[in-house]
Amino acid sequence: AERGDGPRPQSLDADVAAALRTYPRIPVLIDHLAEPHLGTPEEYEDVLAVAAILAAIMFAYQSMSFWYGSLLRERALAPLQYLVAVNVGGIAGAAIWGWAGDTRLGHRRALMLGAVLSLASLPAFLFASSPATLVAGALAIGLTGAGMLGIAPSFVGRRFQTSERALGWGVVYHIAV
Repeated sequence: AERGDGPRPQSLDADVAAALRTYPRIPVLIDHLAEPHLGTPEEYEDVLAVAAILAAIMFAYQSMSFWYGSLLRERALAPLQYLVAVNVGGIAGAAIWGWAGDTRLGHRRALMLGAVLSLASLPAFLFASSPATLVAGALAIGLTGAGMLGIAPSFVGRRFQTSERALGWGVVYHIAV
């Protein structure tokens, strides 16, 4: 027989689903997951665009967190105080940009403003020569660049209907990574 002919063996997922159906409320969730829907072809384009934005934010964060220490060591500088400044800025920035996305500014504009301010912070972050200016640049890039991670969950999540949000987030995240 050709591949695909004949009865198909029941999968482990189907066995698990059948077992879970005996619990209250679980059948509704399983039925929904059996027919996932992320939308129309236009919505697929949006998924890819959001994944690209998330990938850029994640790449920028990794660059700030890991490569910056190497750059500082090449300059014969101890990286601890600068990395602390980046991370303190990132923590504060995440709260600030998360809040900004919920204002009249909106998520998209807040993300764009954070990106522009992050680019404006780059010279002080990368090219400053005095330790004080390097700390200020690290704090500024943390507030803007690393802090933009604070808006990512709601920015991505709002691209999907509530019933498909977890599935959409998972797809976007794994495309981005």
